[in-house]
Amino acid sequence: MELLENSQAAYRVYADGSCDNKGNGGWAAIIVSEDRSIELSGSVMNTSNNRMELTAVLEGLAALPDSAQDITVISDSQYVVTGAAFVSWWRDHDWQSRRGGKVRYIEMWQRFLALVSGNRLVRTLWCKGHAGIVLNELCDKLAKKERDKLIMTGKCSSTRRTAPGSGISKDRTVILSGAGMPAAIAGL
Repeated sequence: MELLENSQAAYRVYADGSCDNKGNGGWAAIIVSEDRSIELSGSVMNTSNNRMELTAVLEGLAALPDSAQDITVISDSQYVVTGAAFVSWWRDHDWQSRRGGKVRYIEMWQRFLALVSGNRLVRTLWCKGHAGIVLNELCDKLAKKERDKLIMTGKCSSTRRTAPGSGISKDRTVILSGAGMPAAIAGL
């Protein structure tokens, strides 16, 4: 698997998931570093929206080189961002939520902990969905495209595209900061 080459650069992982009411789901992650961007996306049957949101984050983190240390995950999912804040507490309390119930998707949260372990500094930031944040909007579009492809074909899929520089592909121009982008994300 081709990985991002500049492992000392800061990495941003934009992630989003999508699921219809019949359990057809899609997920997408866009990894941005100083010298490269990678789009990852895929689809899953019999799933939920929260599972797709978390899958997008996991796939994005898994695509990073082991030496990546400075990582920011940006998601419009309150479930993902809140879960990332509580996951160590859940693990330490036998995967019980603060309300006393069993945490859902334990195996996925265990994988999250494995992917962020070691010397990694991983921050999670919430961004408002459908608010003009370019890479969040692109993740949403890619996740829905994968979901729709699953509905049309009945087959799960995954896609990976890599581009040098700050663009995502030759036919798209991506502006990582600018008017309309919240300062917390524009400054990453």
